[in-house]
Amino acid sequence: MRLDDRDAYEILLYYIQAYYWHRLNYRWQTGLDSTQFHLQVNRLCMKVLRATAMLERGAYAHHDFAHMDPHLAEQMRTELAWRTDPQQPALDPSRFWVYVHDAFRRFDFAFGGPRPDAVRLSKYATTSSGQIIARHQKRVSELAREVAAAWVSNPRLDRIGTVERATWSRVTGWAGTQQQPGPASYFDKHRREIHDHLLTMKVQVAA
Repeated sequence: MRLDDRDAYEILLYYIQAYYWHRLNYRWQTGLDSTQFHLQVNRLCMKVLRATAMLERGAYAHHDFAHMDPHLAEQMRTELAWRTDPQQPALDPSRFWVYVHDAFRRFDFAFGGPRPDAVRLSKYATTSSGQIIARHQKRVSELAREVAAAWVSNPRLDRIGTVERATWSRVTGWAGTQQQPGPASYFDKHRREIHDHLLTMKVQVAA
């Protein structure tokens, strides 16, 4: 089955959501370092790079270097090389947001502007599951765009938490006096729902 640009964008947004439900944002910002943490970041970095490579040249596998933009291919080689020996010095975990920022830039160019989700204007837009997925995708898209842009423009770890909290409050419309549940809690809570409705919306179209 051939995947298109919409599919690639769906994959990108899914793995940014996974970054949050694995609580990698919290572990990065608080310095909770471990080999397992760096392996998870590495895995999701490769997923982001693969989604971006699918957009431009149809590179479906991590090793499809000939079908990748040379810059993306070099980044993927670096990720794969580190994964062969996770005991070597870890790569900077902030690179995830550099990859995400570049991915959004490339997708925005391909789509002719930012897309809040991967459902709108597609055959899934009228399905009940598609509408649920679109809601979750809009939240992670807006949040991730702000966090990635903030990091690339001013890479200060002490600032990212503030940007993330402010953006999440705006995205969710939080106006309560108690502390708001963060994006990690939100996406962890909805993890199964996201997975199930991604599958269901495709069944609803095929039915």
